[in-house]
Amino acid sequence: MTNTKFLAATALGFICAIALVSCVQASSASSGGSSAGSTTTLTLSTAADIIGTWKRTTTGTGSSTNIGGTLPNYKTSYTYVKEITTTVNDDVTYQQQTKTSCTSKIDTTKTWTDWNFTKGSLSIKDNVATFSQTNTCYIADSATTPTISWMANATVTTTNVHFIKNQLCFDALKRQDASSGFTGTWVNVISSQYSGGTKYFTKEEYVISSTVMTANSYSSSDGTFAAPQISASMNYIIDNGTASFAPGYPISYILEGDWIFFGTGAVKTN
Repeated sequence: MTNTKFLAATALGFICAIALVSCVQASSASSGGSSAGSTTTLTLSTAADIIGTWKRTTTGTGSSTNIGGTLPNYKTSYTYVKEITTTVNDDVTYQQQTKTSCTSKIDTTKTWTDWNFTKGSLSIKDNVATFSQTNTCYIADSATTPTISWMANATVTTTNVHFIKNQLCFDALKRQDASSGFTGTWVNVISSQYSGGTKYFTKEEYVISSTVMTANSYSSSDGTFAAPQISASMNYIIDNGTASFAPGYPISYILEGDWIFFGTGAVKTN
């Protein structure tokens, strides 16, 4: 739910992100076997089922274009740890804090922390979450939690949501065929409408055979999709029973039934 929701990446960018996350997390990631450690199976019908605070941490690398020379050169290439904390209140309003702690790859003595905040209301029906965002706040380069100065920013976004291995997964992908396990066709359709304007749709699709993962990205203004705008493929192997891009580098994902999520989902902290 970055800016209400993790807006869809291109197929090439996202499949590369999966590879990168897998490499970064290789020493601790598990493929398809992760759990939040809870002995109770969590169920999800409405937003009331996720009242509380949920936290998700991701790692990766990033880059920025220094347009106009206003950005310090050391900030153009960096690694990051992103902590996403989402609180859903009793009245199913929500507030989300995204803390991104960065370390320069050009000069590793340089670090900085950026913050993004969003708030609004949340509804969930039939495994689709609707975020009706009302306000946002972005603050760059603050070592401590900053004071929030809200700006109006009305956006309505929908995306899949599901509990997988008791982890809360916004942007989860649902199986579209009769396959089983890791292989199959997996899809999430996202819609976004800014301040009452035109609604846009994005379809994220992953077609996984026994040896190849293909990521397709589609866009539409009416919710119907023709050919993908972007498509990218990457070979993978089964390494000691685990799907991996290379030996020792498992693909980081959680899988349960007809739902999959790349990376790890959010766990409840209170």
